[in-house]
Amino acid sequence: MGAEDLVPEEGTGEEKVLRRLFAEILGVASVGPDDSFVALGGDSVAIMRLVARAREAGLEIGVQDVFESGTVSALAAAARAAGNRTAETPGAGPAPGMEPLSQEELDDIEAEMKR
Repeated sequence: MGAEDLVPEEGTGEEKVLRRLFAEILGVASVGPDDSFVALGGDSVAIMRLVARAREAGLEIGVQDVFESGTVSALAAAARAAGNRTAETPGAGPAPGMEPLSQEELDDIEAEMKR
C-alpha cells in the first residue's frame, strides 16, 4: 500500500499533491489540510526534499514558505500565488544556476548529516 492509498483525495489539485508528498516524505498515513509539515516531523533535510519534489510536480514553494506557513492549505495557496506571479511576469522563473537539488543530492546531504 503506497502513500497515495493512505491520503484522502480531498482539496484542490495543489493540496492533493502536497498531501501525498507530506505522507511519502514523512512516512505518515494521514495528512489533513491543516497539518504542518514541521509538526508532523519534518526537519530541514525533509523540507528541502519537499520543496524539490513539489517543484518537480510543478508547485513553486520555497523553504521559507514551509517554515512560515507549512500547512497543506497554506502551501497550496502559496504555490498558486507563485504560479500566478510567474505567469504574469515575462521571463520569470528560477534564476540561472539556482535549480532545485536533485533527489540524489538530497540523499547525499542526508547521509552526510547522519555521520
